Amino acid sequence: IPGSLYDEFSHIDSGRWTEIAAFFREFKAYVNGFSPTKPVAFAPNNIRFHEYEAEWLEILRNIDILLPFAFARDMENLNIRQISDICKKSSTHFWVDMEIFQNPFDNGLVPKSIGELIREIRIYDDVEQIYGYEYTGLMNDPGCPHDLGGGAAKELYSRYLEYYQSKIE
Repeated sequence: IPGSLYDEFSHIDSGRWTEIAAFFREFKAYVNGFSPTKPVAFAPNNIRFHEYEAEWLEILRNIDILLPFAFARDMENLNIRQISDICKKSSTHFWVDMEIFQNPFDNGLVPKSIGELIREIRIYDDVEQIYGYEYTGLMNDPGCPHDLGGGAAKELYSRYLEYYQSKIE
């Protein structure tokens, strides 16, 4: 779901966001019936999210963790701080679903370079946690017997592992 709640799609009624709010209201109640401690998470994209604060505040009433994605697709118009503020108002945890593939992705999903990956990680200071959208073949252990993603996927895995280990030592 786009952060704009489909506003840019003229064939979709602008009030359809209420169906998303109703779904999560019912889903949260359903999940709580089984296990009240299990969180409900949702991963829309971030694009124009902050322009729909009132609508998102209503939706987020029943979302424990928001994991927006697509920030790196438009680095000129980052709205991390605005989304963080909306999440604080709704007491929703703000995590990120970071895309590990290059943009644009006209020729399929190609691994980012380690430089691109680290630059993006560093923009998320206002975010509680970062998760990487790692589709098969974007990061691949060089020792793996399967050659998923080729050399670029192996290099990204190796370089990220070095970066990660340097941060925890």
